[in-house]
Amino acid sequence: MATKKDMKNWNGVELTETLFDVMESVNELKGKVSADQVVDHLASKGKTYTKKSVVASLARLDTHCGLLRKHEPVKVTTYELANKEEEN
Repeated sequence: MATKKDMKNWNGVELTETLFDVMESVNELKGKVSADQVVDHLASKGKTYTKKSVVASLARLDTHCGLLRKHEPVKVTTYELANKEEEN
């Protein structure tokens, strides 16, 4: 039989311990944060989470819970000639 996970409440949303820890770190760091910053912050508090686990938690907090918003860097698209002839 499956065990029930202990859930914690964050602004009316029930979160697992991992999601809660990640959300708490994002809140304490303020502003835009990367997964590496969250991993380092959690490590300073004595909690060991892998980067993969933190990335997955951040994605869940964005897509499923709606508590975070993802900021992707703006990418510049450049073009050049496909058949560039050499000049003499």
